[in-house]
Amino acid sequence: MTTLPFTTARLKRRALWRSWPWRGAAPVIVAVAAWWGLAGMSGVTTITPADHGPVLPLAEPFLAETDWSGWRGGSRQGTLAASTALPVQWALPEGTIPRIPNTAVSPPIVVGDAIYFTRRSATQGQSWLACVDRTSGDSRWQATFDSDEGPPRASLLPTPACDGSRLFVTSATKGQFLVTAYDADGAQLWSQSVGPIGRAVGPGQSPVVSGSLVFVSIDQRTAPWDWSGSGGYVAAVHRQTGQIVWRTPRSGGDGAATPVVATLAGRRQLILPGRGRIQAYDADTGRELWMARWPTRAIVGAVVCDDQHVFATTTGTDRETLCVRADGNGDVTDTHVLWRAKNAGSSASPVLIDGNVIVAQENGGVTALDRLNGRVVWQQQLAGRFTTAPLAAGSRVYCLDDTGGVTVLDARQHGQVIAHNRSTGPHTIAVSGDQWLFVSPAGLTIVGANGPTQIAHGDLPSRDRH
Repeated sequence: MTTLPFTTARLKRRALWRSWPWRGAAPVIVAVAAWWGLAGMSGVTTITPADHGPVLPLAEPFLAETDWSGWRGGSRQGTLAASTALPVQWALPEGTIPRIPNTAVSPPIVVGDAIYFTRRSATQGQSWLACVDRTSGDSRWQATFDSDEGPPRASLLPTPACDGSRLFVTSATKGQFLVTAYDADGAQLWSQSVGPIGRAVGPGQSPVVSGSLVFVSIDQRTAPWDWSGSGGYVAAVHRQTGQIVWRTPRSGGDGAATPVVATLAGRRQLILPGRGRIQAYDADTGRELWMARWPTRAIVGAVVCDDQHVFATTTGTDRETLCVRADGNGDVTDTHVLWRAKNAGSSASPVLIDGNVIVAQENGGVTALDRLNGRVVWQQQLAGRFTTAPLAAGSRVYCLDDTGGVTVLDARQHGQVIAHNRSTGPHTIAVSGDQWLFVSPAGLTIVGANGPTQIAHGDLPSRDRH
């Protein structure tokens, strides 16, 4: 075989390149890359209050101190009144193990003498908002709502919210994220599509009621071939009319954190942690106020706050808990992040008690961090896995494990275990006054001063409202 000179061989290769079908592929690759990068945000537009005129002001929701009106209670912080005398030790009755494994029940809320929750059946492909009488356990009504999510998981079913007279639920159907309002008798008042939602994303974030508005959020990254979703956003709808008051796009990311609305540093803020950053928005307009960077990729737990600071926690390889002063503007990472506690993060939301930030971790560890400097005050190692946020009342911390058990700690005695209450199966939990409410697809149990009472036996209601 004759070997071609170097220059001749190079010319042959160039000729081959020119004649090859994929010679023009480079521009296509660049276009596909740009499409991939922009697909996660395409179609989500900003809506501001100026787009539709003044918003009808409503009175603050009227709720009793004993009402548990939404996710993590009325404060959305998991903190109960110091005078709350919740039972410390109990044993749940037998027969509370779910007999329908393909049914999930959301965390309940309690308003007056009514208990509300959502439930979903994978076998029937249906979702309901149910109302149960708190005293008798009898089903009052059940309303079907649109939902085409995947297999039910209790951890991903949003908690309903109530303003004292209206109930609000979120769901995903036909590529749209819906907020639906009902009255206390289960009649639908309005249903509003807030924006697109991807097939891989469930509406795990619960709605939050504050002032005249209901706040919702979706954090998602959408694959380019999935046109049913288009990036993340946070939004506010009017709780009487369902009108979208504002909507602000968010950078693509994975997350299921529920927003927290509070007055911090003299400003009414909505705080929402997400991929790569924690962001604060003006709760009345949706305008971003400040943001602090952190390395997390996916976020589940929400923040807690006092009147000046935000405390957030995240899990994964970059697990940490941090404190941000909430009076800044713009990127405050280098100016307002007061401390970071490495290796003290969790997927569960933290809780504040006695000047400390309490973090319950997936590996069973419970850590108390000084809220002023982030130093470890005490640590306790418990049996079990914790992905549900703890609750706090007075000096007691109630840690809720993934099997439905509740371990009670004394925060003033360095986390000493007061009691450990085992469960016969997973439950979702609410607190009303001095009572626990445990809900599963098999029934509803109330634990008060006189011990547990199973007020609803067998399968929870399946009869629609008519």
